[in-house]
Amino acid sequence: MLEYLLFFILAIVVLVKSVKITISSLTNLSKNLNLSEFVIATIFMGTATSLPEFFIGITSAIRNIPQLSLGNVIGASLLDLTIVLAIPILLAKKINPHSETEKKDTKLMFLLLFLPLILILDRTFSRIDGLILLIAFFLYTKHLLKQKRLEKLAKKLIPRELIKNLLKFFVGVSLLLLSSNFVVKYADLIAQELVLSPVLIGLIIVSVGTTLPELTFGIEAAIKKHPGMAVGNIVGSVVANMILVIGTTSIIRPIFPSITPLIPAFAFLILTALIFYYFIKNNKALTKKHALILSSIYILFLISELILK
Repeated sequence: MLEYLLFFILAIVVLVKSVKITISSLTNLSKNLNLSEFVIATIFMGTATSLPEFFIGITSAIRNIPQLSLGNVIGASLLDLTIVLAIPILLAKKINPHSETEKKDTKLMFLLLFLPLILILDRTFSRIDGLILLIAFFLYTKHLLKQKRLEKLAKKLIPRELIKNLLKFFVGVSLLLLSSNFVVKYADLIAQELVLSPVLIGLIIVSVGTTLPELTFGIEAAIKKHPGMAVGNIVGSVVANMILVIGTTSIIRPIFPSITPLIPAFAFLILTALIFYYFIKNNKALTKKHALILSSIYILFLISELILK
């Protein structure tokens, strides 16, 4: 048991390090390609920080335990909207996401969360469901790219920089594939030792490790007074987790999850997204009060999961 736990922690550390390399390369590439700061946060940063969940989804599907991925993305999304957002707010004292763009995209995220909830009503994420989710993610990305948001970054495309960042990207992705394979392997072994379902181990244990990149980026963005990027990263990560990752995983291997731990998880996720949207829409700034409310929601979620175990 202790050996499994040590290897699991080591795999998580490598996973986080590889994500940092990948995020760095993607950020530089997006700047080289003259994309806006908002698009970097919502699409590139949001999707990039969801790469651990994405690769864990692929490897868990290949290992025939896609339920682990489902638990992971729901748990990670809930963490993103609660603890991962609350800590940057507390450190920065307040985050002021005031643009109409951020409000609209938060509303869109909230609406998109209902799509996997509807698709799971038949107790299965089939390959057709996966295709629907991937189409939804494509349309969501297209919607963001079509809108003229912040002023474009005025950096020229430098071939040498492009090649260097592409190499960094491939190194980061390679490490992601390797480390995510070990995360899934040892998470499954720990689940068996503790007699926990793969969904539950993904909801609580794996999700904590895979949300560290979002937390790191959120803290940095908040401290450096980029509230739009801090919020955009959360919104982008949640959409990527719930739409892209579940869609990709279920296309590789249909998911037949245990419904019991999913009911409170989905309920808490929808409730948290609604509260988050309410905060963004009706408040000039996210303050300590909002951070404490969001943190309390996650604590209540953990208690409910342990009771229903």
